Order: sequence, then C-alpha cells, then structure tokens
Amino acid sequence: MNKLKALLVLCTVALLTAVITGMLFLQGTQSQRIPMDVEVAGVAGFNLQTDAVHFGKLGNGQESVRSITLLNVRNYDQHVDIQFEGQIASWVSADAMQLLLKPGENRTLNLTLHVPDGTPMGMYAGTLEVIWRRSYYIPWLSS
Repeated sequence: MNKLKALLVLCTVALLTAVITGMLFLQGTQSQRIPMDVEVAGVAGFNLQTDAVHFGKLGNGQESVRSITLLNVRNYDQHVDIQFEGQIASWVSADAMQLLLKPGENRTLNLTLHVPDGTPMGMYAGTLEVIWRRSYYIPWLSS
C-alpha cells in the first residue's frame, strides 16, 4: 500500500510540474496575423498600401518582394517564428523562418512571392503569422 501511495504522490508531483512549466512557457507567447494578397494579371502593378502585405499585380512565373520590420519592444529576448497560411502560403518564402531578437533589436525580413506558372488570373490571399515567444534561459538545456 505504501508503494501505491508513493507512486500516486510522484505522479501528482510530475503532473503539477508539467502544468506549471507549460503555463510559464505559454505566458510569454503572442501572435500577430497580417493579411497578404496578390493579383495574378496580364500586367504588372504595385500596391503600396500598408494595411497588409500587398504583393501587387503579377503575371505567371513572376516574383515580388516585400519587406517587413520586426522590433522587439520587450525587455527580454524573444524568439520569432514566421508562418504562412491560405491560398498563397506555398508561394511565399522569407529570409528566415525563425529569429532571436534581443531587447530593442529590430530586423528587416524580406518576403518573396513567386506566382507558379499556369495560375489562373484572379485575386489570391493568405496570412502571415508572426509568433513571438519569450526566450527562457534554462541552464541544463543551454550549451
């Protein structure tokens, strides 16, 4: 019976430790979702509005590059993950998909969209998701 109690206490402590650790790691996470779009057309054109990442008008096989600036306004290091979603997700690439920004540091990130050959004319959309996570220093995991 004592072994069963000890095992139950050990499992409870392990579960509480996992929950508390998860809460600490998730506490410093936030996400920004930025719309993206491109118009596939027979002519090239620009869209300089700043309400989204607009790649403009492009023909089949053409590329457009847009830049965004990421700024760490926190007083701690932040890991930044970049993800793309939607119709144009597979058409877009970034200079880096993961970054580490120190407090006050900014970094310009180039986003390149390539329209695949054979794409029908029309409007296509997607979302850029920027995920900010607080960087934790864990001595036994750091090298």
